[in-house]
Amino acid sequence: MDMEKRGSFREIVRSIGARSVIATTLVFLFTVAATCVGGYRFYQATKEGIYLQGRVNAVQSAKAFDGHLLVCKNIVKLAGHVVDEMIREGKPNREILDYLTAESLSIKKAIGKDYTGLYGWINGEYCDGDGWVPD
Repeated sequence: MDMEKRGSFREIVRSIGARSVIATTLVFLFTVAATCVGGYRFYQATKEGIYLQGRVNAVQSAKAFDGHLLVCKNIVKLAGHVVDEMIREGKPNREILDYLTAESLSIKKAIGKDYTGLYGWINGEYCDGDGWVPD
């Protein structure tokens, strides 16, 4: 049976021609090589695109976070300035607490419900604009 297969293969090569078989084999190998190279280049380009998009997302997130921190920092600075003025004017802690409470509610509406509110140690007393009383 092996002899029949060999004979038939040789007959096929003779009928097609050795050059045609070699050319077909070379075209096949070239096609495989081109597909591998193209696939690798596509992989590299996709990987680089994902990496660059990740960097862009990280920079945008950092800028957004920095902006949020800047807003919160400015809120605290402004409230601190107002409270300092109230202390210089001799306002009672109850009035300062009312200011902190009103500002905390206003800021919560503008920024979000997770905002902890304005608070501080004022004239020897803890004043929390969110109403929290420590143990």
